[in-house]
Order: sequence, then C-alpha cells, then structure tokens
Amino acid sequence: MMFFHDIVLRGGPKWNCGLREFGNETGAGGARIDAGRLILEALARDPYGIAISNAHYARAEVKALPLANGEGKPFVAPTRENVLNRTYPLTRAVYLYLDRAPGKTLDSKLEEFLRYVLSREGQRDVISEGAYLPLPAKMLREQLAGLP
Repeated sequence: MMFFHDIVLRGGPKWNCGLREFGNETGAGGARIDAGRLILEALARDPYGIAISNAHYARAEVKALPLANGEGKPFVAPTRENVLNRTYPLTRAVYLYLDRAPGKTLDSKLEEFLRYVLSREGQRDVISEGAYLPLPAKMLREQLAGLP
C-alpha cells in the first residue's frame, strides 16, 4: 500500500474513508492466502471499486487499466512485457540488501546463493514461482559484475 500511496497519491491523504486495506490471511489447513488475491476477489464483487494488486492474480471479472506516466504521455497496458521492461508506470522493484561491512568478503554460502539467483537457472525458477519477474539482462550483468 505504501508504494501506491507514494507513487499515485504522492504522499497525500487517503481519498476515501471507505478505503480497505488487505493483509495476507490463513485459509483452510493453514495455507497462506496472498493479499493480492484477496484484493481482486473483493474488487470482482464491487462494480464501483478500484484496486491495486499483483498482475498474476488477474481474473476475468476485473479489468486492468492502461496508465500514463504524466499528462500527454502515452497510456501503457499492464502486460507482462511492459512490467518486465519497466514501461508500465506502476512497476516496482523488489530489492535484496546485504548487511556486510565494506571490504569484507561474502560468506561462501551467501555468494553461492546470489550466483544461483542471478544464473539462468535461478531466473527460470523466479519465473516458474509466478509472483516475480526475472531481472532484465542488463541488470543481471551489472549484479553479477558486483559479486566477488
């Protein structure tokens, strides 16, 4: 929600006191239900609703909206390709930070994990997981170059 608040509302107040925020829930048998799925399920029942959620929870009962990144700019559809190439205005990145003192070497297991994540196999696994998109090729090269 903070992403939407910062990017779309530019830090302003909520525009509607009926705004509903969702969190992850636990379903039958203890299975985790992602808030993104819950958001789109609720939106499907509200003909006047508007929501922000993850594209991979798309469903026929809701319509994803093309957005422009400013007045006079072209509208961009929220396709997988437009999110991947970062042209869709509400695309966001997920960052991984390491708590490591400058000049210190990485733990070998951590380095091995990072190399896996940045490998072709790791990026294929990111895609198959379904919730995230792979890094663009240029970013992959930059990140690999930054490893020891």
